[in-house]
Amino acid sequence: LHDLVISAPLRRRGLGSRLARHVTDVAGSRGFETVSLVAVDGKEAFWRANGYRPHHEARVPRAYGTDALYMSATTAALLPRETVRTP
Repeated sequence: LHDLVISAPLRRRGLGSRLARHVTDVAGSRGFETVSLVAVDGKEAFWRANGYRPHHEARVPRAYGTDALYMSATTAALLPRETVRTP
């Protein structure tokens, strides 16, 4: 995932989480098992809240900034619980 941005006047309405969910749902429906990104500008908490986990061992190019963090989530982990089937 590269660049998910919500315009400042529209923030704090859940739109970012809805967009992240949509991207993940589409990725899962197309056979992708993992969605990854680099969290920047202190957005690690947002991505954690949306099912992403950090990979501190992964190196991120300096151009992303000193607080940049590689994160990923499996598409199944991001699906609503009622759609995840267990045997």
